[in-house]
Amino acid sequence: AKYGKRLKEKDYRNLLDCKSVAEVAAYLKANTDYHDVLTGINEYDIHRGQLEVLIKQKLFYNLSSFVRYELSVGEQLADYVIARAEIEEILDALMLMSAGRQEEYSQAAPLYLAKHTKIHMEQFSSIQTYGEFLDALGSSVYRRLLAPFEPKPGEPVDVFAVENQLYSYLFSHVQEIIDHRVRGKTKKEVRELFQGYIDLENYARIIRMKKRFRAHPEFIEKNLLPFGSLKPKQLNALIHAETANQAAAIFRTTSRGKKTANVEYNFVDELAQRIKFISGKHYIHFSSHPPVVLLSYIFLADTEVHNITTIVEGIRYQVSVDDIKKLLILPTDKAG
Repeated sequence: AKYGKRLKEKDYRNLLDCKSVAEVAAYLKANTDYHDVLTGINEYDIHRGQLEVLIKQKLFYNLSSFVRYELSVGEQLADYVIARAEIEEILDALMLMSAGRQEEYSQAAPLYLAKHTKIHMEQFSSIQTYGEFLDALGSSVYRRLLAPFEPKPGEPVDVFAVENQLYSYLFSHVQEIIDHRVRGKTKKEVRELFQGYIDLENYARIIRMKKRFRAHPEFIEKNLLPFGSLKPKQLNALIHAETANQAAAIFRTTSRGKKTANVEYNFVDELAQRIKFISGKHYIHFSSHPPVVLLSYIFLADTEVHNITTIVEGIRYQVSVDDIKKLLILPTDKAG
């Protein structure tokens, strides 16, 4: 039923016609399943950050309600949903602090997450140092995980390393679910969902670090997620390729590269998200295993949040409709 209430092709057409954040909020409030989180909100006085928080809140509550019904892995998936939301907030706060704009965090603080976390998110808008950032993490596991990354005086925070540590922690939890909580064909499908995403996320990181930063292989290797289905020999070849183009050619020879050869995308960073959508849509229609269907819904809902956020950001920065549309992962009414 929730999947049936997803945004359709016509909704995206109408959202792309909006000229302001207020018009986006008004359309979502009047015409979509987001009306419940926008009820009581003056859409013509809403800040971009506030709208994005409310969209994420809707996703969080949907996922939290679903995991209660999935007896085999529901509790573990609930932990995953909360951890994922926590990590997004930690990274947002850290990047704002690194840019000297930490006060902006208060404009988009997700109050809905507060009762589910040990993190003192209300402190994120005033942190000045990495030590204060660690203090804001409270007694959560993240303080222990991120303490080793405190920079020396005068040096910047290694945001790459922090991000990798956090997502390695998150996906290690997923790997534990796969290894110990699911069996048979369910296990095979769950593994394919996550491994496909992680393989493409690692591939995107390799291309990005080679193209934008001309990073050395040692730096690239330590900033990859330690999971996925790519063989060590394949991953090593990608890491040590001399150029991004050579790495892309190597990837096309792998099993994962062949599976995604016909997927169209504008930037390599989009590929993992597009595969999440394609895989999620496939399994939500054809899988008979509840954990797989639930994970598929999570992937599809992620895509919807990504699309709405992209539209809002595009409007904010006055990007043309055609350019915004290129960044969206759009369904078609015919294909569902």
